[in-house]
Formats: sequence, structure tokens, C-alpha cells
Amino acid sequence: MIVTWSVAAASAAFIALAVGSLIFLRAMLHRISRMQAAAETMERELQALAADVRGAVVPAGQTFAAVKQQIERTAKLFEAVERFGDSANHVAGAVHRVSSVLADSAARHAERAAGQYREAIGNAMDWAELGLTAWQLLQAQRESAGMRSRVSQRRGEGHDKNERSV
Repeated sequence: MIVTWSVAAASAAFIALAVGSLIFLRAMLHRISRMQAAAETMERELQALAADVRGAVVPAGQTFAAVKQQIERTAKLFEAVERFGDSANHVAGAVHRVSSVLADSAARHAERAAGQYREAIGNAMDWAELGLTAWQLLQAQRESAGMRSRVSQRRGEGHDKNERSV
């Protein structure tokens, strides 16, 4: 009878162990299901994030390509400007040389002409001075005549310029 009770106790213990194991396994299965749902949610979020990143990478790549193209164009522009500057320097040098030659030639020609026409130039300068003096004298007389007519008009003297004689 002890054996029967021992077998019954062992069977009850085995059943309790089996039920406990099943409850534990069910709780673990529930936790695993929640973890799997969380992992699936994270996977969807990561896929959406990856799509956003891919969407941003393509325009960034296009932007970098456009910037590279602009830099290449700018480099060509700077190269052209440098060539233009070199050409301008060469032209300026040539103009300087030509103007030096012309200035020297003009100076020699003026020296020769001054020696040849010194008396005529002196006479012309005298006449120019005489003309300037006459012009200044004429201007001074006009100004004084204008001042006298303004003064006489203020006093009511003189005649009106628009008045006609009868």
C-alpha cells in the first residue's frame, strides 16, 4: 500500500510538475509573442526609416553632382578670366610701348616746331593774351551796366524794356 501511495504521490508530483511546466511554457510563449510583435513593429519602423534615408540619399547625390558640375564650370570661368587678364597685360604692355614711342616722337616734333616757329608762337600768345584782356574788360563793363539798370529799376527810374516809344 505504501507503494501505491508512493506511486500516487510520484504521479501527483509529476502531474504538478507537468502543469507547472505547461504554465511556465505558456507564459514564456506569451512573452515571446509580445517580443515578436515588438520586433515586427521595430522592423516596420526601420523599413520606413530606411525608405526615408534612401529618399534623402538620392537628392543628396544629385545635389553633390550639381555642385561638382558648378565647381567645374567655375574653374573653367576662372581659367578664362586668367587668360583674359594675361591678354590684357600683354595689350597694356604693347600700348605702353606704342605710347612711349609716340610721346617721344611728339616731343621731338614739338621741339623742332618750337625752334622753327618760336617767333610765330610768341606773337600768337601775345594776341591771345590781348584777346583775353579785351574779353574780360567787356564782361566787366556788361556787369557794371547790368548792375546800374537793376538799381534804376528798383528805384523806379529808367524805362521798361518792354515799353515801346510812341
